[in-house]
Amino acid sequence: MAAPGNPRPDAGEARDETFGFFTTSQAAVFRDLVRQGFAQAGLEVTAYADHVVDSSGRVFGLGNVAAECHNDERGERAWREITTRHTDRIVRATDAPSPFDTMTPAELYAGTYVRLVPTADLLQVRAAYAREVAEGVSEVLNVDLPESVAMFLDEHVERFGPLADLRRAGLVNLRAVPFDQHEMLEHQGGRVDILLGDSMFVASSLVVLGDVLTRLGLPTPGRYGVFVAAPFRHQLAFHVLGDATAIPSLNVLAALARAGYDDAPGPVSPDVFWWRDGSLERLTVNEPDGIRIDVGPELTEVLDRLG
Repeated sequence: MAAPGNPRPDAGEARDETFGFFTTSQAAVFRDLVRQGFAQAGLEVTAYADHVVDSSGRVFGLGNVAAECHNDERGERAWREITTRHTDRIVRATDAPSPFDTMTPAELYAGTYVRLVPTADLLQVRAAYAREVAEGVSEVLNVDLPESVAMFLDEHVERFGPLADLRRAGLVNLRAVPFDQHEMLEHQGGRVDILLGDSMFVASSLVVLGDVLTRLGLPTPGRYGVFVAAPFRHQLAFHVLGDATAIPSLNVLAALARAGYDDAPGPVSPDVFWWRDGSLERLTVNEPDGIRIDVGPELTEVLDRLG
């Protein structure tokens, strides 16, 4: 998913250990621009490999803005604009009062969404209510704000819940998430539907995948289910099993998921899952030397039947 303006470094160039799509010199320029952006917004920070820390100990990750710089077609000339806009937005959001203190319960419910995030991101977060829906992927609640989102912590759920009511509202809003693009990727015998959008919750639409297919006028998944990937927050990709294109489509999805997860802002999961009636089974394992696809006896039987 490298953008035309930002080709990956040649094999002979040293790559940054944290952001492999940058050379070491590009990464140094990027981190310095981020530091300058925070300073311009009134916050002095110290830059580390994948985050910055201010004088009060607050930590701000760099993964999303790094991916945004990498994927911009204008190349390095756009990085100052991107980092300045990003840091200004972060500082304003950090200094603003909490939406859980300023919004009414009705406003919160109207802006609440179920969201998928990497389970690893929740290790230091007070969100015991979170539910792991698939290996490495968990479901939380977010409130959508004009320039950002805010995660419900346990105390917010206790204050505005019950959880079941909040989740019900989050699912209603998730079913209405707009998709700005619906593309069909046909490659090496595979056929994959790709949904893209500006919404932070496009990938999270995986939670209501059956409703998504109905909205798009696509065939209702039968007993064979759907191969699906949610690489980053703005993309959902899937293949409805029904014919011999299933195996090549699984291969296409595996490569697509890994590339999107590595390169795009808001990574969710690098894996492909087998969806059946809302349950998810992980099919891929991403290893240093490549992607391994694990197909169990049940799916093997299905693929043999389709093939």
